[in-house]
Amino acid sequence: MYLITVCFGLDKGVSFEEGELFRFAMRRFSYVLEWAGIVVVVKHPDCAATLLLAYFTNISGVLDYLPIERVLMSGSIIAFCSVTSLARTA
Repeated sequence: MYLITVCFGLDKGVSFEEGELFRFAMRRFSYVLEWAGIVVVVKHPDCAATLLLAYFTNISGVLDYLPIERVLMSGSIIAFCSVTSLARTA
């Protein structure tokens, strides 16, 4: 949270003191963890159920090595990881 706030502040040209910024980041950290926890709780049963089901039945594509799909997924993650920073500068 601290690094995100530093980058956001430097990007917007905001001046800040490190101590104040650290205290702000510590206060916001619990809020970020709350939302991250909600995402994990919602998505984990879906992923775990699919993998568990794949161990006992034959679901093609779940436990297989899929080289083309891995390349496409890695490429899309790399391509879209900085969309928000590009959108702010445009």
